[in-house]
Amino acid sequence: MKKQMKNAIGLLGAACISSLLAVGCSSSPAPDPVNSQTVDLPSSASANTELSATGAPQEDANTDTSNAENTENAKNADSADQNNTEGKWHVLPPEIASVVDADFEGTVWKIDGDSFYIAENFTEVLDDGSIAGGGPSPDAEIPDSELIMVAYEENTRFYTRTIHNGGDSYEDTEATFQNIVKGLCVELKGSFENDVFHATEIRIVMVS
Repeated sequence: MKKQMKNAIGLLGAACISSLLAVGCSSSPAPDPVNSQTVDLPSSASANTELSATGAPQEDANTDTSNAENTENAKNADSADQNNTEGKWHVLPPEIASVVDADFEGTVWKIDGDSFYIAENFTEVLDDGSIAGGGPSPDAEIPDSELIMVAYEENTRFYTRTIHNGGDSYEDTEATFQNIVKGLCVELKGSFENDVFHATEIRIVMVS
């Protein structure tokens, strides 16, 4: 267990170091057979057309099927639109979240009063089990539409994780919102709601 924990810390440290080096931060129904009857037309008429007792042509069965399919497709489209409430941003896939012990990662990009915005970091687990990741360049121009607001509550935990010796060990110390500055790598726990990340835990990652 100790060896596995050390490997996990090592992977986390390697990812943060890599990030810091790269970015400077870590149908209609059929007619009722009781009320209607049909007669055969002379052979010169269309084989697919029938007349009711009143002489009115009935709808072709293919038309009924097509209308039914169109109606069903429309219902499915409406249902998809109503259920598409997840928004643009999504938490990390479970296999990555479990390795990095976070639901989302980003780089602090803008601080506005008592809130802050991050640019998304990209993280993946390679075939050999190592972690690769990175964020935007410090001098990149990122429009506000690509930034993610991080919301927090009074009981949201802020802390700093300082990684030592290339990931051999780390130290956690308590922090506050005042420790959030532009360029920091942050690892977040929580969930998205209307494209705002509601954090229950905010971890500032530093590498010594």
